[in-house]
Amino acid sequence: MENPNYYSIIPANVRYDKTLKANEKLLYSEISALSNKSGYCSAKNSYFAGLYNVDKTTISRWISNLNKLNYIKIKYIYKNKEIVSRRIYLQLKQDISIDENINTPIDENINTSIDEKVKDNITSIEYKEEEKENKEKVDEVVLFYEQNFNLMSPIIYESLNAYRNENLKDDLIIAVLKDAVFRNKKTWKYIDSILRDCRNNNIFTSSQFEIKQKEFKEQCKLNKAIKHQNELKGITYNTDFSEYDIYAKKRTENSE
Repeated sequence: MENPNYYSIIPANVRYDKTLKANEKLLYSEISALSNKSGYCSAKNSYFAGLYNVDKTTISRWISNLNKLNYIKIKYIYKNKEIVSRRIYLQLKQDISIDENINTPIDENINTSIDEKVKDNITSIEYKEEEKENKEKVDEVVLFYEQNFNLMSPIIYESLNAYRNENLKDDLIIAVLKDAVFRNKKTWKYIDSILRDCRNNNIFTSSQFEIKQKEFKEQCKLNKAIKHQNELKGITYNTDFSEYDIYAKKRTENSE
C-alpha cells in the first residue's frame, strides 16, 4: 500500500504517555492526518488494519484504548436506524475537542488533501445529515459493544433494537455484554441466548439481572452439592450446570 503524503501530529501528552503502546501513538498520528480535511477521521478499521498489517480486532483494541484515555471521541452516524459511518474526533489537551459541527481542519495552513488512492479505503461517502443527527447522543450500547467486541453489524443492531422494543433496558443489555466479556463468550449467539432468556423470564433491568445471577450461583452450589452426595452414594450424575447458557435453557424448558 502506498504511504499517504500528508502531515500528521503527535502532541507531547500522547508521545510521552507510558500507558499507550507505540502503535497506538502511530494510530493517533494517522487519525490526525486523516482529520486534516474535515476535522474528523472516517476511516474504517479495515483501512488501518491494512496500513499496519494487523487484524481488525487489534485496531479495535487500539481505538478503544485511545477513546478510554480521552485522546479521541467517537460518534456514529445513523440512517434509517443503521450505522452508516463512524467519525473519530481528536480530543485536545485539557479536554478541548475539535468542534464536530464545524468542519475546520487541524491546521488551516496545510492544504494537502488525502490521496485519491487512500480515499478508496476510507468511508468518505458524503452524507447530508439532518440537524437532529448532529445533536444525537452516542448510543452507549453500541459504544460498549464496539469497544469490547467489534464494529456492530446492521443485523446485530436491529436485533438489539428488537429487544429494546420489547422493553429490555439499555442497562440490562450492557450488563449482559459485560457478562459475556467476563466469561470470554464474546459471540452474538451467546449474547442473544441470554437476552432471549431475560425476555422470556420478564427480566428487563440490570438490577433484575443481578438477582438472576445470584440465583444462578446458588443453583450451581446446590447442584454441585447434590452431585457430590450422589457420587458418595455411587450414583452417576452427568449434568453439569457450570455454564450459564445451559442453566438458562433448563429454566426455559421448565417454564414451558
